[in-house]
Amino acid sequence: MLSLARALQYQQEKKGKFLSNNSHDEKQGKIIGFLGAKGGVGTTTVVLNVASALAQKKKNVIAVELKPCCGTFSLIMNQFPTHNLANLLKLDPESLSPSILKDYLHSSMPGLRIMFGPQNAGEIRGIAPEQVAPVVKGLASLAEYLLIDLLMDFSEALPRRG
Repeated sequence: MLSLARALQYQQEKKGKFLSNNSHDEKQGKIIGFLGAKGGVGTTTVVLNVASALAQKKKNVIAVELKPCCGTFSLIMNQFPTHNLANLLKLDPESLSPSILKDYLHSSMPGLRIMFGPQNAGEIRGIAPEQVAPVVKGLASLAEYLLIDLLMDFSEALPRRG
């Protein structure tokens, strides 16, 4: 918790400097991606724990499973969402506005909203690069912090190597 508090303090100081040097009003939250080593064991738990800690600090947080495979937020949280990332990705990427994205968010606790990944094998589909940008940008505009649970090999959302 102390490390998280220090990181938040640093970000607030940095944000103050940025705002004083920046004239446009577009609100954009901090985006933090979590990648796990060797298959991501424990990464999802870390994302949800950090999201909960931020929400307890009265921050507005969104956690999203940006994965083309079955998500595990629902298992950890014992929730059974009817709307999830798979449903959202059936839409035209140009229609993925913040107002549409809000419909796919589930409130978990005060200050924390969740976007669940696909829930069953029939929902698994690839995520095109043109879908990633509007989802991430739109969600970041809806929260102070956007925490993203990623797969290590999810190349559409990560810079290409080599």
